Amino acid sequence: MRKYLLYSFICMLVIFCSCNKKIEVGLTYKVNVEVDPNEMIGGFSPYQEDDFNAFKNDSVRISLFVYNKNSELVEKTVRYCNGYSEIAKFSLNLPVGQYSFVATSDIVLSSDSEAWTYYDVENINGFYLKQNYNGVEGLLGLKILDVNVDKPQDIKMMLAAATSLVRWEIVNIHSDESFGDSLIVENYFVSIDKEGAYNDSVSIENGNFTFSASQKCSYYHLACLNPSDIIDSIMSDYGYFSILPINNTSISIMANVRNVENDTVTLVKHPNFESIDVTLEMGKQYIMNIDFENYSIETKNN
Repeated sequence: MRKYLLYSFICMLVIFCSCNKKIEVGLTYKVNVEVDPNEMIGGFSPYQEDDFNAFKNDSVRISLFVYNKNSELVEKTVRYCNGYSEIAKFSLNLPVGQYSFVATSDIVLSSDSEAWTYYDVENINGFYLKQNYNGVEGLLGLKILDVNVDKPQDIKMMLAAATSLVRWEIVNIHSDESFGDSLIVENYFVSIDKEGAYNDSVSIENGNFTFSASQKCSYYHLACLNPSDIIDSIMSDYGYFSILPINNTSISIMANVRNVENDTVTLVKHPNFESIDVTLEMGKQYIMNIDFENYSIETKNN
């Protein structure tokens, strides 16, 4: 009799666990997600108060991608915010299971142009971002979080800056005769180039964001100088560029020069500036002082 009762109890337990598992598989829970971009922009400061005013005319796009344990996209939702002080709120209904939440923030310009383009987001292993604009509008926020959905819950994701921000300042710009009488400077650029590559794209590997290069080098436009506007005056200028983290990169001053004899324009390295090596870290702001009187470049943390 005892054996019969024990056998019956075990059978009932097995049936109960099996039914309970089936019920759990069919369950969905509400998951409320807040994505906050404020800390992402908090580490950067403008030189002039209205330098970041472009954000008022453009939209801060906050995207949330949800991937299941098989790395497949199960939810994608987007909010367009008026600035980085606005928190994006999402409400999801997800089946019980393990998920990876990927949140991003970037700028969509008033012209509907994207500062960053998203590719192959249907699978987390193919997730890929490519930078299109490298001014202040090129700032990028990222966050990835593993979530176990087994009950209703509220989640807050604080975005971190993936890019650094460099504020370049040119002083003592004057009529440049470094290239000889037959060559006239039209534009100056900063070249960021180490062994022919710089980081301008983002992917995900083993649950972490990785940064890579999709092209050979990058030239950041500094100033457009018309020699007829300079005459004897000395000018100064400043601006910004954003860039993904890169170790021991080479910074050089480049120039577009026009040959007055054959009216051709060539991009060349400035002969009086020596290249310098710098490391640019994510989330940090740098000041790059470029002196055209002493032909020197100095980069420091803000």
